[in-house]
Amino acid sequence: MTVPDSGSAGADIERWWIDAVEWLVELQDSRLDWRQIVECTDLLMAEDRFITFDRLRRLQIASGADINPAIVSRVSRQLQNGERDYKASTTTKYVLSNRSVSISPPELLARISAGCQVPLHDALVAIAVDKSINEEFAQSVRLVDLPHDPKVDELCIEGDIDSTDPETIADKLDNGHLVECFEVFTTPKDLGKLDPREILAIGTEEFVRYLNRVTRLNGEPNPLPCQLHPVFLESLSNSSIDSNATGMNTLVRRCGEILGGIAHTVAGAELRWFRTNPNASSGQRTRASDGARAWRVTITKSGVGWRMNYWRIPGSMPGDQEAIEFAWVQHETDPPFIPE
Repeated sequence: MTVPDSGSAGADIERWWIDAVEWLVELQDSRLDWRQIVECTDLLMAEDRFITFDRLRRLQIASGADINPAIVSRVSRQLQNGERDYKASTTTKYVLSNRSVSISPPELLARISAGCQVPLHDALVAIAVDKSINEEFAQSVRLVDLPHDPKVDELCIEGDIDSTDPETIADKLDNGHLVECFEVFTTPKDLGKLDPREILAIGTEEFVRYLNRVTRLNGEPNPLPCQLHPVFLESLSNSSIDSNATGMNTLVRRCGEILGGIAHTVAGAELRWFRTNPNASSGQRTRASDGARAWRVTITKSGVGWRMNYWRIPGSMPGDQEAIEFAWVQHETDPPFIPE
């Protein structure tokens, strides 16, 4: 997040700020494992191009741009935390190549401060080496950047590696040749592309935030508030859907349709009442404690045939927004169940 030069046009600075602040808000709330390249951070600090409150305040005064630097004070320590350096998690620390190792598209490097281009290049190559030898951390790496025009979804690294630190790493490469690619996320909505099983491992709060991202990624900007019933995660394990990538992706998509208010338009969801008993003429189940009404959707029809049951909770006051509580996932052949 290189701060624009003070001579930049006010409109350009405001556009940069709109994009940057989305990531800053995400960074302060998220429990994802965020890493940085500390050498780049130090260089940007020396160049007075790092995103700090003081630097943004001076930029605001010089340009007249409509930006509010207050949020930076809450995340600047995290952005400068040396313990979050990528080298704390990579096996490969340094890479040496006497031939060209290319990074494409080249705009990803060209748009940042010139002083930071070399350490960023070297860091990306080191992470790519780790990924090529199946090191765990590198397998999960995604790169965060501000939006590009045209849009960039992937960064690829290719070249011949001569030596590494540790030296034994180079011996594991295929004839010293490296070809690896990483996803590039340019807005927080892109985090909705992550494997839901990765998010589940972090915790309930992050999973709820993930469902909201998926809803927005699918074009519904204002998802309903949602929560998970205390036994919802237990049901994912009991039904074995949490070990099935296709099932989990479909579950998350279905949650997004519910939060976006479009599940009733999706044929595969088969949205219907969760009834008080198996009789087709019975009424809809209602929760006495808050008046919530129970609903049931189809996740998958083939194979196991997963179903999800959830509560739609009315607002506490007239005109208040309703909320969703995802309650239970089960097999089609199981007796219908929804926890109170």
